[in-house]
Amino acid sequence: MLSLSQLETRVRELVNAWARNRLSPEEMLANLDQVFIELGIAGPGRPAVVEQIYLGAQEQFSWLTSRIVEPLVQRGLAETLRAVGNGFARMGGRIREDVSRLVSLSITQELSRNDIANRLESTLSLARHHATTVAQTGVAAFDRIGNLSQALESGMREARYVGPIAERIFCEKLMAQSKRGKWWTIEEILAMDNGQGTTPLYDCGGHWCRHGWEFRYGRR
Repeated sequence: MLSLSQLETRVRELVNAWARNRLSPEEMLANLDQVFIELGIAGPGRPAVVEQIYLGAQEQFSWLTSRIVEPLVQRGLAETLRAVGNGFARMGGRIREDVSRLVSLSITQELSRNDIANRLESTLSLARHHATTVAQTGVAAFDRIGNLSQALESGMREARYVGPIAERIFCEKLMAQSKRGKWWTIEEILAMDNGQGTTPLYDCGGHWCRHGWEFRYGRR
């Protein structure tokens, strides 16, 4: 006989497989009923906790097949790629402007070779720093999107904010609420504004943010 924890895990695994195989709701329910019959826990009179697992399986299947998962992940990938591309494009534009300005100065002010080299190195140093910021922010976002995809495909629908000590007001507020036991739905997270022009579900507090989302199955 399976324990409640084992039963819940087994049912979730089956529901995930049924959703991936694109079963209809009717086929899924028939399969679910058959599983409970084989385990001897079908029909009226079964414990309330078992009934919750049964109903939760139906909710999980509905969530997985509602076409919410794929659009969210695709949106995250698109936003991240666009942000990375725009970041490098802005960097390229600034480099061209700075080099053009440096060329003009070298002609009008007769700068020495060392002056030109030092100013060019300063421009390139700032560009390298900017490139690192853009790249690391993008990589962090891709990592979060991977975690998001796994969580959604498993039927998880709530998350809390986790990570090191917060330095931004947005992150500090969410960290404090999470420590008090607050969990947010995906929809609530999508409605958040981090003040950085990015989506908190994918970028949390914005550029260089070291925080993330820890997901769980809805239990509220």
